Amino acid sequence: MMELTKKQVVAAEEALIAAMRRNDAEALDPMLHDALIFHTPDGQRVTKAMDLDAHRSGGMVVHTFEVRERHVEIVGDTAVLSFHLNGSASVFGQPMDGQFRYLRVWKWLDRRLQVIGGSFIRIE
Repeated sequence: MMELTKKQVVAAEEALIAAMRRNDAEALDPMLHDALIFHTPDGQRVTKAMDLDAHRSGGMVVHTFEVRERHVEIVGDTAVLSFHLNGSASVFGQPMDGQFRYLRVWKWLDRRLQVIGGSFIRIE
């Protein structure tokens, strides 16, 4: 196993965000682990298939995605990334904008970083 660095995690996160902004499901696919579990502010569980479908269909449209206060902690081959987001998006026609706190878990698997879990909450 190679030693994971914060620089690698930030680069992977930035590639993920860029793919999300482009609705590029093909680029997102290898970044998301098949067993991904992600929770939304209203408590919904989102799987990899659901996430990719939302991007393929255009149901998820990211308008702004301004990351602040990014923190990365590495434990072995796993990284926990937290950041404050000022963003806006449309999710199947419903606007979602404001301040959010994201938590994303990255793991080194199959010679690449993959998201295995995450969540976000609205903050005031």
